[in-house]
Amino acid sequence: MSDAYLDYIEEISIEISDFNPIGPTAHMPLPETLPKCNNGIINIQNNDDWCFGWSVLGALHPVKVHPERNPHQLYGSFVEELNMEDIPIPVPVSTPVYKKFEENNPEISLCVYEWHNQNECLEFRYVSEKRGKEYKQVNLLVITEDDRSHYCIIKDLYKLVYNHSKHKGRKYICRYCLHVYSSEKVYSEHLPKCKGLNNTFQRP
Repeated sequence: MSDAYLDYIEEISIEISDFNPIGPTAHMPLPETLPKCNNGIINIQNNDDWCFGWSVLGALHPVKVHPERNPHQLYGSFVEELNMEDIPIPVPVSTPVYKKFEENNPEISLCVYEWHNQNECLEFRYVSEKRGKEYKQVNLLVITEDDRSHYCIIKDLYKLVYNHSKHKGRKYICRYCLHVYSSEKVYSEHLPKCKGLNNTFQRP
């Protein structure tokens, strides 16, 4: 056994790096495979980490002229309407966080979708269990690129999924299951029966 022992420490070096889970950042362009015109999407041009909040407020307080520009000016006066307690900023792409947001804001029914580049289609990310006209419906699109993500407003779900059906007349889209109906009567009959994703695993 050696009799050597530590006499003194000449230098200690500590390196600290930031941990950044996937979360929204400043404005990002829409995916190349997503139709650029008449797609029913409002892509908020934010320069901060609050694209989730701006998108929710933009959905609740629609603006007719350039709703994507200067969110601080357009929606800043409504910020206090949202209860963001215990919600990390930027808001990560996370089912538990979306559920917490709905708990904080019980009047809001939130659905979040993600665009699948390879298949050029819309996929579920989070679907609210809140049904009924008494809730304020907010539909968001999240786009991701590497370790970045960005939220946009889905103003018109019908326009976004227009090319998913061969029928080119007016369509009625169920926000809870994304089934497309060409008849308003059939669509209305479907809504109270729709189970959405209640029995389907939602990603964490």
